[in-house]
Amino acid sequence: MKNKLLIVLILILTAVLFSGCTGTGISSSWPGITVADDVIYASYGPGVFAVNAQNGTLLWRYPEKATKANFYAAPALTADGQLVVGDYTHILHVIDAKTGQGHEIFTAESKWISDSVVEDGTIYAANADGYLYALDLNGNELWKYKTDSLLWSNPLIIESVVYQGGMDHFLYAIDASTGSLIWKTDCGGAIIGNLVNADGSIFLGTMANQAIAVNKADGKIIWQYSSGNAVWSGPAIREGNIYFGDLAGNFYALAEADQTVLWQYKANGAIVGTPLLSDDGIYFTAEDGSLIHLDYTGKLLYSKPLAEKLYGTPVPVNGNLLIGTTNKDTILIMLDGNGNQLWVLPQPK
Repeated sequence: MKNKLLIVLILILTAVLFSGCTGTGISSSWPGITVADDVIYASYGPGVFAVNAQNGTLLWRYPEKATKANFYAAPALTADGQLVVGDYTHILHVIDAKTGQGHEIFTAESKWISDSVVEDGTIYAANADGYLYALDLNGNELWKYKTDSLLWSNPLIIESVVYQGGMDHFLYAIDASTGSLIWKTDCGGAIIGNLVNADGSIFLGTMANQAIAVNKADGKIIWQYSSGNAVWSGPAIREGNIYFGDLAGNFYALAEADQTVLWQYKANGAIVGTPLLSDDGIYFTAEDGSLIHLDYTGKLLYSKPLAEKLYGTPVPVNGNLLIGTTNKDTILIMLDGNGNQLWVLPQPK
């Protein structure tokens, strides 16, 4: 029964990712968020929004009037102040971060779910059509690499190598200049969450109930830890310990050295987003709509209900905490260090 319920949950979450409303309606997924220089850039439903981080004032929206586009991937900020972001109508856009003026630069065969990454003037973008694309800033294709299934995980660039997790169970290492395959490793389950670089290893979670460390030089699996439940959440690492959640609501602290469970916390809903590790503790969201704050011994400091459902990663902003919501009338909530609400950004009309 437990496994059947977990399968249902996975299907529901998958449906959420693909259920952005067409037309100009409110969407049912969660915002992609990027913060730079006291400005928040949030992709949510029919638009990309720039928001003053101090007071929540809307600075601009793209496009100015809602269209059939639906945005969820976090915008990538380029060195010259442009935002690169894909939508659910298969289109990749470039937007001026100051003015909000933008245009389309590239069209793929499917939805843009993962965040694009811009490195040395090249856009690396994984699409649900199964291709990892390398484009110049004008959208001209430099190369593309075909995998065997959908790509939802974000690309990770390390020393001229692109690491990409796939729904086909493989972790790929691809030459960032040429698009040539360096190695690929079967991790035994779909990779959806973010990849993490640490001490020569790539850490990741799989839908086959495992957290895995892979040697980034040769692709060999260093260790595997079975949580017993699907791991969508990308792991986070601090001082030799690894933190991640699973879709059954279990949150783990592991010792990297021997994968010993240091402690475990049970939330009241699936954990999808990567945890935020800060000096004052651990923050993560759960599907029951709660923001959870633990200390590094696993002690609960608070659990704060904020929305009907929460799936995203908390974002630190100038000592405060930004939460993207799934509320039909709210995009963002800014909280202080004690979890008190500072401002809310309603869905722009």
